[in-house]
Amino acid sequence: MEAYLEWTKTFQWPIIVAFAILALCSLLIDLTDLKSKKNRQRRGSRLLWTLAFALFLFGGFVPNTIRGWGTYVGPKDLVVYFIIFVASLLLFFFAGRRMAKGKSSLWNKLFEGATTELPRKFDKKKLIIASHNAGKVREIGDLLAPFGVEVVSAGELGLDDPEETGVTFVENAVIKAEAAANATGLPALADDSGLVVHALNGEPGIYSARWAGPQRDFMLAMSKVNEALENKEDRSAHFAATLALCWPDGHLETFEGTVHGTLVWPPRGDQGFGYDPMFLADGQDITFGEMDPAKKHSMSHRADAFGKLVAACFGG
Repeated sequence: MEAYLEWTKTFQWPIIVAFAILALCSLLIDLTDLKSKKNRQRRGSRLLWTLAFALFLFGGFVPNTIRGWGTYVGPKDLVVYFIIFVASLLLFFFAGRRMAKGKSSLWNKLFEGATTELPRKFDKKKLIIASHNAGKVREIGDLLAPFGVEVVSAGELGLDDPEETGVTFVENAVIKAEAAANATGLPALADDSGLVVHALNGEPGIYSARWAGPQRDFMLAMSKVNEALENKEDRSAHFAATLALCWPDGHLETFEGTVHGTLVWPPRGDQGFGYDPMFLADGQDITFGEMDPAKKHSMSHRADAFGKLVAACFGG
């Protein structure tokens, strides 16, 4: 006990400074979370705030307020602020549980930035696929078929493609999903995906479709990738996909998936689309372009993201 008391007295100021830094980090996370509503950020915020409270209380604020700054802390003070510490944790997690259950109360307003949300379940009969890419629409439609959801593409509805101004797959998927949901008044699912080539610093990445030119000539795009990889030993790459599911009221869920592999030349197969004919997934001896669609759907980057979507929003 005496050693702990001496530690508290010696390190109270560094601990209080650490509290201030953690509190500032939590505030910044909350500010960036105002629009994105990302559960991961909210979990991080709650963790930071919990650590902040623990450091703040155990750092000597309560006992030093009672006995005066710099005063030696006694055992009775330890009991007092330990009780306050436990009470603060209970309050925090009680507030988090109430908000997670969707109960509207004063706690929601007080702790809105520091709590988590449960994923929203999809219970509609129709879903807009915010894409004009027939291959993507077909693949997503196949993955959604077991859930009895009527799928309609943005192309069928004559919706224009929104300008993709994001700098990540997540941002661009969100832009497309929100635009389709706002235009139709129905939930919309958008996909943004691309080929990430490690030796090319991640290119073509979010510009994968643009490398195919205005005519969406992916033979041209694959040739550009292969030319860029000349004289490079590393031909590893991965497909990355983000699915963004947006409701008309603005609620948003996002899910990311990847599949790693190697790029081959010349391209092989005509079963897939995009860069599939030159992508050989790890552990496979045929490209995505040669692979049966059902097998590809079970292991693709989009399937990885879709599995997370189903688990979160379709109760699968």
